Amino acid sequence: MLREVDYNYLDKLVCAYAEITAYIGNVPELETKISSAYTQACGQSVEFDSFNGLLGTSYPASQQWIRHVSWIAQHVFAERALCVGNKIEQQRKGRFSSPLVGQLERLGFEPFETMWNTTRVESFGPSKPMNCIDAIFCNRAKNTVYLVKGVTLQNAAKRQSPAGLFPMPLFESVFARSFAMTCKGRVMATLRVAHDIVKCSFPVMRVIPVVLVADQVNQGWMFVAFDCTPAMRSTEYSNRVELSQYAELAHHEQIISAGMDLDQIRYMPSRITRDHLLHLPADRASRCLMILELLWHRQAAAGDKLATTSAADLGRKIKSCFELEYPPDLRRHDLEDCLERGGFIERPAYEGNRYALTPTGMVRSLLMKRMFVGRSELEDDEDLRQHILSHIYRLSNLWAQYRSGIAVCT
Repeated sequence: MLREVDYNYLDKLVCAYAEITAYIGNVPELETKISSAYTQACGQSVEFDSFNGLLGTSYPASQQWIRHVSWIAQHVFAERALCVGNKIEQQRKGRFSSPLVGQLERLGFEPFETMWNTTRVESFGPSKPMNCIDAIFCNRAKNTVYLVKGVTLQNAAKRQSPAGLFPMPLFESVFARSFAMTCKGRVMATLRVAHDIVKCSFPVMRVIPVVLVADQVNQGWMFVAFDCTPAMRSTEYSNRVELSQYAELAHHEQIISAGMDLDQIRYMPSRITRDHLLHLPADRASRCLMILELLWHRQAAAGDKLATTSAADLGRKIKSCFELEYPPDLRRHDLEDCLERGGFIERPAYEGNRYALTPTGMVRSLLMKRMFVGRSELEDDEDLRQHILSHIYRLSNLWAQYRSGIAVCT
């Protein structure tokens, strides 16, 4: 997409400028190109594809699908998507824990003292549960938590024919009652495990398991969400479970009937929060932005030093500042597979497992902040030029000093 090309182009310009200015000085022509590219990017709206550059080219398609599900569901439930792609349960040193329970605790709910792991359902017939949830949504006013697993329309839409079962490609035709929508038994078994853990830990909370059927990534934003609460009474699931037996919670046609363009789902939901990052589903892309934001604040306060922060400290700050349960495995993937591999952060040698912000990472953080708040009519091109170029120049010089052997890390 043009938007992602814009970001990649800006990243390359920043890298070149950082390398040159650290050793040679200002380069007016390159400064003009960076200013122009940055200004153009600032004029865009924050949406689903705005963060793809943070994820790298090796980002699994399955994880992008989970992001897609969480963006749709965040509009459906009008709540922040949490535990996006998180494991339902973990075992460390012989002890079970659940990021889902930890997340609800972090929101202020007090779990019931019980050995929830002893009540887990271990067998579901032929359907083995997966260990990850796509997203959870907590409505505090209604004391309700929604557990969401997404299914692509192409996998869910089947119709009977003499030749057997085959998928229907057009979303509109699927919603005719002559077509059955199904999901794999594994999906329902996964929701059952998550449901049992949350319900056992918070028995007074209403827990609603949801299967959200949606079109594939980059193929549209149509969806239908099913309340699968009745399925939680079963202990065995067949290979395919028919969804039409369950009540519909939401449908894309409801959004259209309300006068909203369905393509608006790709944009950030409008909610008033103390931090713009709290608008976003807590998926890997937004978690990466949170890390860059924390590193930028640390660097801005460090003056003439190159600020470094340990992975463990970043994890603790993400939990406290953004109200997220943040298991070490997610933190490691965010730091190493996305930000470090993409050149947004770097581990200075001899500093242990500590990370510092690179000029590219700093610019991406500043750019996202600017996109969140928009460009003021009082700003001119020179304001934006100074906003970005002066910071690049200062940080690139700190990295140059570090690489020349000067002790600038803190």
